[in-house]
Amino acid sequence: MRRKYQVSTRVKRAQLQAVRRDFEILQMQKGETVNHYIGKDTSLASKMRMHGDSITDVAVIEKILRSLTPKFDYIVCSIEEANNVQETQIDELQSSLLVHEQKLNRTSAIEEMTTLKISTPSETSSSRGRGQRRGRGHGRGGRERSGDVGRSADLVRDDYDNKGKRHFDKSKVECYKC
Repeated sequence: MRRKYQVSTRVKRAQLQAVRRDFEILQMQKGETVNHYIGKDTSLASKMRMHGDSITDVAVIEKILRSLTPKFDYIVCSIEEANNVQETQIDELQSSLLVHEQKLNRTSAIEEMTTLKISTPSETSSSRGRGQRRGRGHGRGGRERSGDVGRSADLVRDDYDNKGKRHFDKSKVECYKC
């Protein structure tokens, strides 16, 4: 009976060490959600408790705060400064991080849409012939003169400073792409 119990405790200790190692090396991966990462952390912590370790919620919270991706750095600082980590619950931490993640995703989605609008050619220019330069200042006739190539004088006024550099009055520019 003693031999059986001693073997069992050795096996439990070895399993505990393996789970503890997994817990310690766990880092949030780029693109991983807060819910998924915190779920993995709490799962490993509960496995450690099953194998006889007495890991506290505070240790789990500190581990989570240490191992988030760099995009969460300033929210981690805010949480550590505003809240007492000793009194914080895992659910509260998860809620705070989830709200922050949603704001980051919303901001990145807006930036992505803006980038797509800027980099995507407009429908009218993509339907024109290949190699032809049509549009403002490139057609036949119209308002261009020899000194006013490609710009209408009422939209943008060119000024030269005393060094001969050109300056544009950007307050009068109209965007026709959007």
